[in-house]
Amino acid sequence: MNNKLIDKNGFLYVMTNPSMPGLVKVGMTKRIPTERTKDDDMTSTGIPTKFEVQYYAFFEDIVKSEKIAHSRLSKYHYAKEFFKTDVATAIYEIENMNINFKRLFSKNENEIRAEEIKKKKTKQKFEEEFKQSEKEKQIQKAVKKDYLNTRVYSIILVCSLIIAGLIGIYSLLREGIGSMLGDFIKSFCIISFFISLVWELYKSITKF
Repeated sequence: MNNKLIDKNGFLYVMTNPSMPGLVKVGMTKRIPTERTKDDDMTSTGIPTKFEVQYYAFFEDIVKSEKIAHSRLSKYHYAKEFFKTDVATAIYEIENMNINFKRLFSKNENEIRAEEIKKKKTKQKFEEEFKQSEKEKQIQKAVKKDYLNTRVYSIILVCSLIIAGLIGIYSLLREGIGSMLGDFIKSFCIISFFISLVWELYKSITKF
């Protein structure tokens, strides 16, 4: 194995302390985390109770892994390596960093809770994507509806012009230019109104 890789590997852990309710400690160590709890900074006179290891996992690059874990937990940051959240949330963020790891220890209740959080976040993500998809569909439907509506009225206009033009030509041949213009205008208005009325009626019936 690469020596550099050996130097970098170690453990990320999650600890709690009865004297610090609502806080979790997320850190790294090259030793078994249960040994880390015996260090001087973990057993100082300022801390009346012992730290309890709730979880730890093996990572090939603990410095990088800890940095990413702390970044993912930044919104819960309290001080130094302490975060104002629960153990399960800390575990969830650690195990969803897209980095290879091997879970070595986790209290059963934390495992169950972490799985619940994962399912909840997955569900929320799915619901958000579904809502976004539905919204996009509605926009596309509205655009298509407006486009079709515009096309139909364009066709109505063209058809009205053609029919009115034919009526006008007939009037010209029969009675002269004056009659042609009058018939053309009247025919165009009547035909346009009638076809538009039929289209609006169709839309109201079919809820287009």
